[in-house]
Amino acid sequence: MSLSWTRMFLLLPALAISAAALPHERREVPATAEPIIAPAECPHLNPRVQDGTLVAQLWRQNCDLVTKFLNNAFTAAQAAQTSKGTLESLQYYFIQDYYYLTLTVPHKAYLLKSLDPDESAADRTSAINETVLDMTSDLEYASHFRQDLTSPDHLNVSSTVVKNAKLEPVLRQYVDWLGENTKLGWYLFSVSRVPCIYGWAEIAYQLNSSSSTVRGTKFFDEWISPNLDWSYGAKLSGRCEWPALVISAHHMSIKSTLAPKLI
Repeated sequence: MSLSWTRMFLLLPALAISAAALPHERREVPATAEPIIAPAECPHLNPRVQDGTLVAQLWRQNCDLVTKFLNNAFTAAQAAQTSKGTLESLQYYFIQDYYYLTLTVPHKAYLLKSLDPDESAADRTSAINETVLDMTSDLEYASHFRQDLTSPDHLNVSSTVVKNAKLEPVLRQYVDWLGENTKLGWYLFSVSRVPCIYGWAEIAYQLNSSSSTVRGTKFFDEWISPNLDWSYGAKLSGRCEWPALVISAHHMSIKSTLAPKLI
């Protein structure tokens, strides 16, 4: 199975997470950093994902992009609490993340268009009911996320700031790109979400194991700790394996024009 078409799935979230970390008016040209040399292979850390699965292959065979993803500038600065790892930057990132959560809720409704037209009315009705429940659950999660965002015990961002925030263009492109991927059906849409749902835990575990990570910070408590959970990535990996026995490689081609031009 050729996996070259999936490389865009690994690159876009790394661009989005760093680009959304600071407001435009405060963004500076980053200093030249030492190049990070990617290893020949990048084995996954998640012990609940088996070798040979699609997710494991994606991780291992796209090591250059995985290395960029794992070492993105935003989480690296926040974990080490460098001069760029400020509370303001973290707050701004979480505001962007909140709107990402809300704006991607409709994607599950878009997926209903990919239902087999030959399915019975009962099966289609069942799928609609399940989708509505999933979307309701996603909105409830986003609501709790916003409560933490504005709570003095968490990130302490004023509701006015959240309400008046502008979505970063690169994040809007990423949200729109994911929406376009719903036209490909639930399987490829699931694959396109691997970096977000699967990859965040890989970043969190790498940072949690790093001696340069400062513990007891807002970033550690609000981002690293909550993402130290393998279950979401394992569940997505299992979902990506379901059709593997019946779908051949030539059924999984993707046109690169679906990817937003971020670079």
